[in-house]
Amino acid sequence: MERVVDVVGGKIIEIAIDKFSGIYSNRRAEEARLQAVESDLQKLNSTRERILALLSDAEERRYIEDDSVLRWLRDLKAVAFDAEDVYDEFRTYETLSETPIDRRGKCWREFDRRDFADRIQKIREEYERIVKEKKDLRLQRGEAVRRFNPQRGQYHRQEGSLQDDERFHGRQEEKNFFFEELLNFSCSDNVQVISIVGSCGSGKTSLARNIFRVVGLVQKLKDGCSKNYFDLRIWVSLSPNFDLVKTIKEVIKAVERRECHDSTLDLLQYHLKNIITGKRFLLVLDNLWRDDFDFWENLRIPLMDGAEGSKILVTTQNENVARSMQTVHKLCLQGLPVNDGWLLLQDLVFSKDERIKVFTEQPKLEDIGKDIVKECQGFPLAIKAIGSLLYSETDENQWELLSQELMENGKVAGTIIPILKTSYDHLPLHLKHCFSFCSTFPKDYEFGKEELVKLWIALDLIKNSSRIQMEDIGERYFDDLLWRSFFQACDSSMKDSRMYKMPTVIHELAHHLFRYESLRINQSVTEHGESGTARYALLCQDDKQSATFNKMFENKGLRALVLCSRNGVLMKEVLIDLFEKIRFLRLLDLSSSCLVELPDSVCNLILLRYLSLHGTNIKRLPETIGKLYHLQTLQLGNCIQIHELPDSIGDLKFLRHLGLHNTSIRMLPETVSNLLNLQTLELGNCYKLEMLPKSLKNLVHLRYLGLQLDWDSWDRQIDIIAMPPGIGCLTSLRHLSRFAVGSEAQCGLGELKELKLRGKLCISKLENVVSVNDAEAANLSGKRYIDSLMLRWGDAASTESKNLLEEDVIDRLQPHKDLHNLYVENYNGKKFPNWMRDPSFLKLETLKLINCKMCSSLPCVWKLPSLKTLQIKGLHGVERFGTVLSGFENLETLDVSDMHNLKSWFRIGDGPMSCLTALYISDCPNLEWLPYLPPSIKTFELRNCQNLRVLNSLPNLQDLVLESDRGSRLRWVQDLTSLTSLTLSKLSQIQDDHKGIFKNLTSLKQLKIQECYDLYSIDELPAGVEKLVIKECPVLSRRCQKNGDDWLNIQHIPYIQVDQTENRDGISLEKHPSTLSQFVMNYLFTWKKGSSEKS
Repeated sequence: MERVVDVVGGKIIEIAIDKFSGIYSNRRAEEARLQAVESDLQKLNSTRERILALLSDAEERRYIEDDSVLRWLRDLKAVAFDAEDVYDEFRTYETLSETPIDRRGKCWREFDRRDFADRIQKIREEYERIVKEKKDLRLQRGEAVRRFNPQRGQYHRQEGSLQDDERFHGRQEEKNFFFEELLNFSCSDNVQVISIVGSCGSGKTSLARNIFRVVGLVQKLKDGCSKNYFDLRIWVSLSPNFDLVKTIKEVIKAVERRECHDSTLDLLQYHLKNIITGKRFLLVLDNLWRDDFDFWENLRIPLMDGAEGSKILVTTQNENVARSMQTVHKLCLQGLPVNDGWLLLQDLVFSKDERIKVFTEQPKLEDIGKDIVKECQGFPLAIKAIGSLLYSETDENQWELLSQELMENGKVAGTIIPILKTSYDHLPLHLKHCFSFCSTFPKDYEFGKEELVKLWIALDLIKNSSRIQMEDIGERYFDDLLWRSFFQACDSSMKDSRMYKMPTVIHELAHHLFRYESLRINQSVTEHGESGTARYALLCQDDKQSATFNKMFENKGLRALVLCSRNGVLMKEVLIDLFEKIRFLRLLDLSSSCLVELPDSVCNLILLRYLSLHGTNIKRLPETIGKLYHLQTLQLGNCIQIHELPDSIGDLKFLRHLGLHNTSIRMLPETVSNLLNLQTLELGNCYKLEMLPKSLKNLVHLRYLGLQLDWDSWDRQIDIIAMPPGIGCLTSLRHLSRFAVGSEAQCGLGELKELKLRGKLCISKLENVVSVNDAEAANLSGKRYIDSLMLRWGDAASTESKNLLEEDVIDRLQPHKDLHNLYVENYNGKKFPNWMRDPSFLKLETLKLINCKMCSSLPCVWKLPSLKTLQIKGLHGVERFGTVLSGFENLETLDVSDMHNLKSWFRIGDGPMSCLTALYISDCPNLEWLPYLPPSIKTFELRNCQNLRVLNSLPNLQDLVLESDRGSRLRWVQDLTSLTSLTLSKLSQIQDDHKGIFKNLTSLKQLKIQECYDLYSIDELPAGVEKLVIKECPVLSRRCQKNGDDWLNIQHIPYIQVDQTENRDGISLEKHPSTLSQFVMNYLFTWKKGSSEKS
């Protein structure tokens, strides 16, 4: 028995020892695995770099077509992304682990080495699977090269010079421009280059062909007139891979009509020179891609021996080509107008004999067709692709269905993608990466340059440089894509805030190329991309509950998420879920999403570099915002409920851009001065801002400090107390839109001395300047890149000594002669400085003198040669403007207001003000006469100038406003037969002799009458009037109702609005509704009438 017990006991001990040994061994192995995380991570990063090199090589080859190979490359790219996520997250946690515990925040995630080890192992296993698949696919080094077929690798259309002119529509202005330039033979250079630039499919080649053909007709018509024709017309269509040798051979071949067998560049150049010497030629280089200087220089040399007046017409997609060829005249081609595009579509679908019959039987086809043209943005290539699919189809229902299918399913894009892809293939690799992100944008999505560059930086798409700022590099990338026609400027955008978009065909190309990398979900429906593999996502979702985000949550590796919905409140729970499930975001845009609160858990996104809360309803930022270690851009603009920032904002050590414009911020925390990498601090339109951080001078990399306010409505705005001391130390600063002068112990004007500023600058609180030397130290005359300057004093009471000081100060504040715009406000000196009338200010276009009440005379501003806009307001000491014998050659707008003592206008002859088109005169009660008004005026507004005598006739006047004037002025109005818009407001003493004045205004389109109590009736109005508005004219309103005494005179007008009030006797006028669909009656009852009805 004892033996049995011993045996059993021994076995148990043996098993226990083995088990313990296994546990110990596993533990040691696990500990070794955890200890090896750093080394494994370095190996993984090395593998990632090799993968990226391989992917770059594959993208540069441009001709991989095998779907299995493309899928294998996508899997490989996914591994590289995952490896980068793990590497970046590990290094970030490693850095943050050194942060003191009391500063980590309540959302701190523990540094779990086991989690990283597991993820590294998983990525390694996936990489090994992909490597094995490479062997299964039998992909060997050099395989892509061996399989490359030049004829299949790239699509290229060879274009000839012949054209069916019946299918060429529109472009008349463009053709006139080119004919004028091509047939202008009196030029300084023997050979001039003219370029047509436009994106693929915009019709460049068709326009060039039409010009080429018509120039040939001109030659025949003018035969015998030796100075008006080309000896040679040469058409060469180039493919993207044409080099210099092949290009010259093609030019020679086009002239001699036979092959050229010269083998060297030298022989080719001499050959070309010999055949064109002394001959006037027109050479068309269609579809030119080469933008390097050497190419053009070696091509230009033999061509320069052509006769005077020779021309080279180039069509290209890349504006850099036009620049490198030293283009004299350039035309950037846009899409066709809708009507011209519709004519082209008709030609492609129907024969001439079919059209009349088809459009008679199917009248809706025209509307459908024009909608299709609009969708194509007038691009002829897209219109032709649709035309081929709609050929001979006459049923309008089929057109409707097919057009919807075309737009939704991208059949048009499928037709033209091979052509478009050639443009993409020739992009440098860094531009391809930047363009890939743009594939998330919806159609016609508008974006700004600076903001898109920030997004590229956040996604690490900009190559870093030790010498050049990444923002500057990004702007070069953007310009390159713009010049290559991948972007285009929006027609409606202003110069100061220009917006851009992708042309329709380029947008379709982006969606085709990056359907596996970008995802767009609209109302829970996937419009573009494949869920699960995307890196960039755009979500348009009104319902912002967690369930609606599930499809997006499938993409664990998302790097960019843009939410572009304006309806529904974004729930806090949804964001908490988002921050937990998609932790590797670099870019998060929640702008205009009705967000109310940002959860503390936002700090989970430790790799985040760009966060936009622009236009949300958020009231505060959580303290944990400071844990976003990598954050580079924080956009809070238009968050009007934000009054302060947390102190933790100063922990964002890599922050480069902080946007706070149009917020309710009163002051910034002093910790902002810790943001040593900050380059942009935007505080424009922060009306409540009173103070900047005292240590702002620490921000040595600050380039842009936006403090701009609306200069035209300054009185309603609060100014900051003073600029912080030492701001002159910010030597990197280039944009400072406002500088508030401090008192004696605060920041003075001398701080501006060394700042190399540009753009707009407003210097306010100039009453605080106590020394002329301080004003001189500002060195405004040395700041040539400031194009707009405002000099503003406060409203403090003036004294004689202060007035003299202000005269000396403004004299020392003379700007550089390159200034474009100058505003002077609340200046209390008695005279303006001499430099203000200096004609050497050749670029000054706008001058505004406002509330300079002590000045008794106007400077001789008419001597400023480029002045286009002049505003004179509140110069109460001025009685006479003076005599202008010459000057005002370019003045277009003149605005004179609040001139209580002004009696005499400019005394001018027939020459000055010949360009004046807009004149505004108001609140000049003592002005008695205007001796001469130039006939060029098209807009004239006259308010509260009742002593003004008879005005001379204005034959070109189109828009007229008369307010607080005498009714007798109406006799002058009746002769203004060119008027299209007339507003009469608060006219008094209207006599019966006004009758019949409207009948003579045959060009009138709009008539507005307001508060003219003495105007009792309207005679017959011209037939062309389209809009009539009557407000607060009791008797007239009653007469203009349906069945009223004047109804017959106005019933023909399409749009009528009558605002009806109580008459002077307190009797309410009755309602009389009209049966006209476009007749609008707004009855505005007074409070007295409304109250009586309620009671």
